[in-house]
Amino acid sequence: MFDLGGDRGRVVVAIALAVMAGCIAGLRRHTFDEPLERDLTAYAVVAQGMLDGRALYADMWDHKPPGVHLAYALAIALFGFGPRAIYALSVGTAVLTLLGVYFAGSAGGRGRAVGLVAAAFWAAVSGDLYLQANQPNTEVFINVCLVWAFALAVGALPGLPSQGRSLGIGLLFGLAMVFKPVAVAVTPLVGLLVFAVPVARRRIAGLRVLIMAAGCIGVVAAMLLWFALNGTFADFWEAVVTYNQAYGGSTSDNLMMALRPDLFFSAHFSGVVPLLALAACGGLLNRFRWRVDVGMLGVWALGTFVAVAMPGRFFAHYYQLWLPLTAIAAAWALAGLAPRMPGEAAPAETPAAARPSGPAVADEEGSEKSRKGKKAKKGKKGKKGKGSAGAPVAAASEPEDAPRSGAAELPEAAALPRPAPMPRWVMLRSGLLLAALVWLQWPYYDLSPEQWSVTKYRETKFYATREYGRQIGQMLTPEETFHCIGSEPGLYFYAQRSPVSGVIYTFPLKQGPLTAKLATRMLTQLQKAPPELLVVTDWFPNTHPLGAWYQTNYRAFPDNKNREGFSYYYRTGGSLEARLFGQER
Repeated sequence: MFDLGGDRGRVVVAIALAVMAGCIAGLRRHTFDEPLERDLTAYAVVAQGMLDGRALYADMWDHKPPGVHLAYALAIALFGFGPRAIYALSVGTAVLTLLGVYFAGSAGGRGRAVGLVAAAFWAAVSGDLYLQANQPNTEVFINVCLVWAFALAVGALPGLPSQGRSLGIGLLFGLAMVFKPVAVAVTPLVGLLVFAVPVARRRIAGLRVLIMAAGCIGVVAAMLLWFALNGTFADFWEAVVTYNQAYGGSTSDNLMMALRPDLFFSAHFSGVVPLLALAACGGLLNRFRWRVDVGMLGVWALGTFVAVAMPGRFFAHYYQLWLPLTAIAAAWALAGLAPRMPGEAAPAETPAAARPSGPAVADEEGSEKSRKGKKAKKGKKGKKGKGSAGAPVAAASEPEDAPRSGAAELPEAAALPRPAPMPRWVMLRSGLLLAALVWLQWPYYDLSPEQWSVTKYRETKFYATREYGRQIGQMLTPEETFHCIGSEPGLYFYAQRSPVSGVIYTFPLKQGPLTAKLATRMLTQLQKAPPELLVVTDWFPNTHPLGAWYQTNYRAFPDNKNREGFSYYYRTGGSLEARLFGQER
């Protein structure tokens, strides 16, 4: 048997988790210099602008909620505007999720060994190349919030979460929504807690769920209030709500599209197939073994399907939301193979109408003895003695809605087994699955950071963005500025410069409900402080006000044809023209 009980087990767990965290940090270090995609560099550029005092949405425009920008701003404040901040976010979120997966995996009476198995599965796949999981996009922050909310919820079973724990669960759900509203799809899982107690106590369970809802709503309300007090609520609403409604399209159509085999069984999962297969098989084999925690995991999975589908884009990084719950589900599936303690009934053998076990049974027996007129001594013993599990029995006169502890809060059909040491053969199977995952992931680390980028995105544009950004940073003096008319914020990131206009994308200038407003904002800001250099990656004709302005006031570099779609333009009469072309002209 593989047993991690006692203080010695705590030390083993701490060492194992530290080793896993070190492995995550080391593997992320391999891709430290990977050319970053536009989402990540946009978050960093917007965050740096916020640190410089520029208003989010009113100046620095993005259509993501503010959570990711605040997280990046914190990392940049601590580690600087560059790859170190990205690395710190990547490792930090992965380690926080590792710990959450461990605690969630060990909950429900399964024990530390199961938690370590789940954590090991997460450590193996948390940087998957084809899911773009080695870089901190919004999904990594959502995963931290959701896995810890789930761990707090199932960790309270077989009882109800305390008021403080309930508030924490709600705050985590609200925080997840501040990173991306699609996280709302997972929040119904807490509703199952109402069914985690007998009918007589569901009023208290409902109050706990209301506390969670209050915490969640409170976080979102605080975000809205902050923008209202800063006078930028209208800008926030237009970017995050109005624009995204047009961007995502019909949610019902997106959900139907998500059922297409090529999207439901996405090729992006190629590096984590064994984990998904075990999690799915475990769910099917245990479909009749109803337990509240298994039901909550199922609701989390259904919510994840909806969250991935809601934007209607199905980018690879959306599918990262499946990783933590899959690691937990696979570990739980393996734990289900372990034999139970002597005399303990499997959940499948306990019908929905069965009598509760443990102290609850003793309580009922004591009450029955009293009703039959047993001796006072036996009646007293039935009330104050030991139950079948050796725990104190609550007094028969206790009100129905009074808080109880331990197994007295269990529903009839959700009795959780006591943790048992895992057999070595179950741990062997866990090790074989872990070896298979490592075998699938290891070839990725034979690739260079540049090859990671090309393999993930099937293009070299982000590599080119990095090289041209560094070139621009060396070309310009500290006083000279530049702006990109296109959607390549990586140029600012690698040049270590701030954009002149806070509109760092051009795709919302060409489609969506804000085309005219954002085009006018960009043009106004560029006219007010004309940059010395323009980099054009998205052409606008001279019939468009923006195209007419830069084609009138800027001249093309003579070697533009060699720049793979990155066209340089210098301002006529500016310092860059005098410095670079003065002798020729």
